[in-house]
Amino acid sequence: MNVWRFCKKWARKIKEAFLQHDSPSRIAYGAALGIFIGILPTMGLGIFIALFIAGIIRVNRLASIAAISFANPITAPFIIGISVWIGSYVTGASFTPPSNLAEFLNLFIDWDVLLVRYLIGNIIFATGVGICFGLAAYAIASTTQFIRNKKG
Repeated sequence: MNVWRFCKKWARKIKEAFLQHDSPSRIAYGAALGIFIGILPTMGLGIFIALFIAGIIRVNRLASIAAISFANPITAPFIIGISVWIGSYVTGASFTPPSNLAEFLNLFIDWDVLLVRYLIGNIIFATGVGICFGLAAYAIASTTQFIRNKKG
């Protein structure tokens, strides 16, 4: 699948999520949940986890699934890098990106320390992006609902 088709498919899912007859808050909570779970390292189980949690807390499932696709092979390196950087900052450790292959391979010597930094930073990053994405989704869903009610 090429990037253009993926982007069009993702945009169509987002549009369908916002055009559903659901409250803006349920759509926003669904989108926030989806982006949060999508950024977490769920190893391919993100859709099932999102559907399960969305069903329990009764938020928009389509918005959750659409938002999960934010974390994809194109955005994954940025998510991982930002997560490690945030985790290093929070733990007080210094982290400089490797500039050559030897430095990159040395990262794997202390992989357990790097993993802890990644997980701490990933949870913080996922929470922040989830909140921001949820607020944006609420604004879009509210505006869409307002325009739809004004027309109809």
